[in-house]
Amino acid sequence: MQRTIAAWRHVSTNTLALGRRLGDAEWAAPTGCPKWTVGDIFAHHVGVESWMRDGKGAPDLPVDDFTQRDVDARRDTPRTAVLDELEEVLRARAEQLETADPESIAHTAWGTRTTLATQMRHRTFDLWVHEQDVRWALHALRHGPGPAHTVTDGPAAVLVGRILLAALPKIVAKDARAPIGSAVRVSVLGGFDVTVRVGDDGRASFEEATSEAVAAPTAHVTLSRPEYVRRSAGRDLPSGPVWISGDRDLGERLVDALNVAP
Repeated sequence: MQRTIAAWRHVSTNTLALGRRLGDAEWAAPTGCPKWTVGDIFAHHVGVESWMRDGKGAPDLPVDDFTQRDVDARRDTPRTAVLDELEEVLRARAEQLETADPESIAHTAWGTRTTLATQMRHRTFDLWVHEQDVRWALHALRHGPGPAHTVTDGPAAVLVGRILLAALPKIVAKDARAPIGSAVRVSVLGGFDVTVRVGDDGRASFEEATSEAVAAPTAHVTLSRPEYVRRSAGRDLPSGPVWISGDRDLGERLVDALNVAP
């Protein structure tokens, strides 16, 4: 929990600092989130952090309507006012978290009951991905469409990387429908290189580096870390190269199934 809070503090501080450097044109720039501008993302953060600060129960609306309500409410609010509101609610949240019980009851944005520790992992993931949304939008505004810089260091990036890596076995076995006995190697340049094999029970697990499945996988997918992050976040942005060897159909199903974000 303390590592998660440290990651949340780091990414929330970075996000606010990034917002303070924006001008009007940048604030109004479109992002990879459909219908949301850069400014809308900051309004979204205000809404979610305020909901968590106030300790409210499950959202009273479906998740898309729940997140959109706070965005719509601030569409005509000046940029500085939104950022001031975000700074204040982040300060209040940081104070709360100093004495928070990680096992206390909380809820996800989908209304599922969970613990504060899990809720904070979800929140840190959301903040970090949206930080990348803003950076990608600024890159497109200044330089035109194309691959953009992705933050790959810092505690939030590490936390998100662990979440994405832990999701791979399910993605391989269930979402990519890899057959029993098959193995998929995923190489993220500058990130990780792992192989996931589907066992006789239909469940997937990571293989030891010395196993035959690693040496001769059924499919091998290689992509850059920024491209992996964009696909895992489900963002429809200009794509970087993806290399697939072996069973191409399986490799393509895996790439199409990488999204773990709403």
